[in-house]
Amino acid sequence: MEELIYYRKQQSIGRHLLGSLVFVAAGLFLTTWPSVFFKLIGASAIIFFGLAAVYNLSCLLRRRPVLVVSTRGVLDQASLLSAGLIHWNEIATIAPKHFRGQLFVSVRLKDFETVLRRHSGLKRLLMKWNMGLVGAHVNIPANTLGDNPQAVIEQIMTEYGHLLEQNH
Repeated sequence: MEELIYYRKQQSIGRHLLGSLVFVAAGLFLTTWPSVFFKLIGASAIIFFGLAAVYNLSCLLRRRPVLVVSTRGVLDQASLLSAGLIHWNEIATIAPKHFRGQLFVSVRLKDFETVLRRHSGLKRLLMKWNMGLVGAHVNIPANTLGDNPQAVIEQIMTEYGHLLEQNH
């Protein structure tokens, strides 16, 4: 069986990079105001959106897959909160999920704590928070995939569904 490899849409990265830079510029503008409040807001915007710009630039320069599906499992590299490699025997279900108008490829795990233990404290905390928001353990934003997310799920289940079923 061949690996299924999905790459991030380059246009999406470019838009996110541009948006981040616009907010960094807005933050710089706010730091010129005499009010301490506006200076703090500006500095926060510069830090947050500056980090987002660096992340998006690295994604643009380093073209690595967002999602790789193989006989080993599902390798999630879609965001800073990516779960990494999830083995088939750890996965309960893979399904599309809508949250606030955005579509996700959602993966429910048999034991979320096992996967959490592979990550640092801050990432663990953010992954738990994300799970609470969307309702699935691992959520891959569909807008990061180059294909229709429903088609991605169907392709995964067609090629690798038997591995998911074997581990139930």
